Amino acid sequence: MNPRSGAMRSAVLIVALGAVLVAGCSRTGSTAVQATPVAPATWAPMTSTQAPPPAPVATPVAESPVTVTVTPYAPAPTTVVVAGNASTGPFQSPSGNIRCAMFAYDGQNSVRCDIDEYNWTAPPRSPNCHLSWGSRFKLEQGGESVFDCYAQELPAVDHILGYGQAQTVGAITCVSQPAAMTCADSSTGHYFRISREAYEVG
Repeated sequence: MNPRSGAMRSAVLIVALGAVLVAGCSRTGSTAVQATPVAPATWAPMTSTQAPPPAPVATPVAESPVTVTVTPYAPAPTTVVVAGNASTGPFQSPSGNIRCAMFAYDGQNSVRCDIDEYNWTAPPRSPNCHLSWGSRFKLEQGGESVFDCYAQELPAVDHILGYGQAQTVGAITCVSQPAAMTCADSSTGHYFRISREAYEVG
């Protein structure tokens, strides 16, 4: 064999072998190399070595101040006695036949009572009386009980003094009874008692 031909044949063989290797390398991505399957990822809870954040601290909410008003117990009102001119209120007997008025004037307490119908006779008129006479009785505190000489009518009645009831001004008290109306001065013992049937002064 010709040495030159042998060298040529060796070179061709080397070139062919290189071509095969190159072709094999270019087809590795699709057939020669198989991808190793990757196990699907599994989710596991994450653990942390860091300390958990501090729990939020509740901030107290300032409440609006509440005002409580305490009303002290109020005692029952008391009756106030006013000094000076005052009237205890004119009254009449349940029958309406006797009307009386009590007065407190400048420290002088008194009572006067009129009777409309009566079956007795009054004492003679006083020589000094030129007015009405014989149907009105008067008692002033500290003085005697007398028939009154008068010109004016008593104030209008504003209430009835029922049987068994009494009304007072100073030391003078009048008591209404079925038999009579009696007014007396406790400081002297003087009194008058009047009814349709009789009268009495003392």
